[in-house]
Amino acid sequence: MLDLDGKPLLQHAIDAADASGVGEIVLVLGHMADEIAAAIALPVNARVIVNPDHKTGQASSLRVGLGALRPDISRAIVLLGDQPRIAVEAVHAVAVGPGPIRRVRYREGPGHPVALDRELWGALLEIEGDQGARGLITAHPDLMHEIAFDAPLPKDVDTDADAVEIGASG
Repeated sequence: MLDLDGKPLLQHAIDAADASGVGEIVLVLGHMADEIAAAIALPVNARVIVNPDHKTGQASSLRVGLGALRPDISRAIVLLGDQPRIAVEAVHAVAVGPGPIRRVRYREGPGHPVALDRELWGALLEIEGDQGARGLITAHPDLMHEIAFDAPLPKDVDTDADAVEIGASG
């Protein structure tokens, strides 16, 4: 398990979500779920859901996460656990921004977090494979509101080289 600045890589995204003031945090885990859950500290407004179909790609994790949200939640904010440098301000911006789809536009282009209003969740439940909401966003540019964020695009940590680049170890 990778460590960055003295805590698990995933903990950074959890902490950013919590500090942003979102009401409920649903952490969807797949591979090594028990090991990962034991290594992180969840805030009181967070819980872990295990995606038994995680090998099928991001879409199944998105479906599991949306399905686990309380009925009174009107907006889902999607963060990626492999992007530890997500800024609290970016999470907050999409949480309160206008429009049914909101995403951050960094200096290099669009990225996470992405916020999706409940009215769109039915369409997201139809998505398959290794894609999140990308297809829905592409199909409905009229529903998209991008929030300019003057910062570099947070690095995904997908390889050992990526981990070395951001200073993670493990």
